[in-house]
Amino acid sequence: MPAISGLIFLGLSVRDARRSAAWYRELFGMDTVRERLDEAGRGEVLLREPTSGLLIGLLAHPGPGNEGEPFSEFRTGLDHAELGVIEPRSAGGMGGMAG
Repeated sequence: MPAISGLIFLGLSVRDARRSAAWYRELFGMDTVRERLDEAGRGEVLLREPTSGLLIGLLAHPGPGNEGEPFSEFRTGLDHAELGVIEPRSAGGMGGMAG
């Protein structure tokens, strides 16, 4: 069984990806890897923390069904998290990607 070696990716749903990215860059010194946002602000900003290599994807889904309400722990807000493993090939032959 592979051992978890750390968190490598964190995907978060946010109201404003540009504003959130600026906050993470200022707080953690993160670098922008890619920014794919349309004119309405829908899309993703991918950030990387230079020391650990942690990737944070800030995902914005404005529009019907998502009116930008304040955060509530009673609603889903975490898209997904990926864990690093010591032996990635041993995870069911999926190269570390088990689903």
